[in-house]
Amino acid sequence: MGALPKILLIAEDDPNDVRLLELAAQQFSTDEIRFQVVRDGEEALAYLEGEEKYADRSAYPLPDLILLDVRMPKLDGFQVLKWIRSSAEMRDMKVFVWADSQFRTDVDKAVAGGADRVIPKPNHMAALREILREIRDILIAQE
Repeated sequence: MGALPKILLIAEDDPNDVRLLELAAQQFSTDEIRFQVVRDGEEALAYLEGEEKYADRSAYPLPDLILLDVRMPKLDGFQVLKWIRSSAEMRDMKVFVWADSQFRTDVDKAVAGGADRVIPKPNHMAALREILREIRDILIAQE
């Protein structure tokens, strides 16, 4: 039996960005990487804490990496990142922050908050595919 797929938790409120990520991910086998998507910061924390519908860890396993949008409703990405870095169980989780590069303060704040990497949101599919390829390679290397 092969290795279980790596879990990429995507915290992104824009359904268009989620759809683009799903399209870009079609280059990968679902045996390699599996997406879990949450739409806001509160839902991200519920997922990570295993609350409500996320209590079933066989359906919603802890992620191997989080791709976190900084501008989300309810709780923003910075608040989620702060919670992750202050949690004894989660503080070492890999978190890549997804930010519009036009907001330099967002990039600086994400780095200061402990993001493992800040990824500018790409404006074309080829760049998005390359970002996902890099994420996949990082996840596979964790084995």
